Amino acid sequence: MVLSLVVTPTSRGVFDAWTNCTPTNLPRCQVTVSGPVRASAAISAFFEHPLRREAACHVFFAFENNLSQACGTVAPAVVTGTVSFAASRNMSLGQALVLGGASIETLKPGVSAMMSTVEMAIHRLAGGVGPGTLYSDMADPGSPGVALIVEDDGRLRGVTRNDMGMETEVASMMGAIAVGTWYHVELLVDATRGLRLKIDDVLVGETMGAPSWTATSSTAWLGAARDGSGGSTDRFIGRLDNVQMGDYGRQ
Repeated sequence: MVLSLVVTPTSRGVFDAWTNCTPTNLPRCQVTVSGPVRASAAISAFFEHPLRREAACHVFFAFENNLSQACGTVAPAVVTGTVSFAASRNMSLGQALVLGGASIETLKPGVSAMMSTVEMAIHRLAGGVGPGTLYSDMADPGSPGVALIVEDDGRLRGVTRNDMGMETEVASMMGAIAVGTWYHVELLVDATRGLRLKIDDVLVGETMGAPSWTATSSTAWLGAARDGSGGSTDRFIGRLDNVQMGDYGRQ
C-alpha cells in the first residue's frame, strides 16, 4: 500500500525535509507501507530562513553583498559611514551587513498602519557603548514614530511616541541580547492592543491597550538614530540581516 503524506507548517515554521518518505524535499511525499514504518517531516523556525516577503512590507533587505530593497520599486539605501558584509546566522541566510558605526537610510517611509511590524536578525559585537538603535523612523529625538533598540545591558527595547511627546515602551529582561550571538528580533505595534516584543519567536515583553503612537512619514534608519542636527547617534555595533518592516502582524 502506498500512502501520500502532506506537511503544512504554520506561518512560524518552514519545511526542511522528510525522513522515510519520497521525494524528501517536497511538502507532498509518498511512502510504501508493507509493515511498521515511521515517516517524519523536519520543520525549522521561520527565522532560520530568508523571511517571506509580506504583501504589505515597506522595506526588505537580504544584504547579499548589496543594499538593494526588495519591497516595491525603490532606490538602494543610502549609507553614511562604512559598511561591509560577512557570514550571516547560517548558510541559508547567506551574507549579513556589518555595521561599525554607520547608518542606513531606507528611503521608504516608516511603518504606519493599525498593525505594523519591524523584524530582523541581529548579531551584537563587542565595542558598543550605550544604546544601539536597530531601527528608527523618528525624524529627530523628540519626533513621533517607532524605534527598536538594544541597550548596553542587553535589554531589547521597543518604543513608540505620539505627536504630543508621550511614549509607550516595551522591554525584555537584562542580558536578553548577548554579545556574539545571533537573534531574530520582532516588534509588533498594534494601534488598539499594544506592543509585543519577541526574541527568536519567544514573547519577552508586551503592553496592553492602545500605545502612544503617531505614524510618521519620515524615512526609516537602520543602525542609528537621528540626532536632530543632521547627524546620527546611538549607533549599533554588529551585524544585521533578514530585515523587514511593514504593515503586517504575526500573532
